Amino acid sequence: MKSELIITNLSWNKEDLDFFEVSLTNGIYEVMVPLFSIDNLKTFGHRLIDFPRSVKDVVVFQEGQDKGDWSGYLNVQVFCFDPNGQVAINVAAQVKDDDVRSYRSTFTLVCEAAAVNRLGIKLTNWRPDVDRKFVWRSTD
Repeated sequence: MKSELIITNLSWNKEDLDFFEVSLTNGIYEVMVPLFSIDNLKTFGHRLIDFPRSVKDVVVFQEGQDKGDWSGYLNVQVFCFDPNGQVAINVAAQVKDDDVRSYRSTFTLVCEAAAVNRLGIKLTNWRPDVDRKFVWRSTD
């Protein structure tokens, strides 16, 4: 299956870096979540570069909260589920809008640990002020 992460910088000014759209898919399910901060992405990326350090290693990226008045919530958990190197990326997302456009979704992407390591490298090197779109595919 095609697993993919796309982050688009939708900020009005290049310098502001205050509005992003995150899209995640496992080839069957897809979510698009607006985020107003991606400060934690660099830390998340650094932790993925040498993932996993053990079979019990878990790396988490979270923005927003699934309760309260948050308009967007995204929780991404990366963990080993197979001793042969298979990695699961569990995605939980919620968008609160009006009754028609609100949703909550949870699904899993499956890939090799090397693909997660490449994701970490790409995230730490990404400069959203220069390149407004970030694309990672598990098969690249």
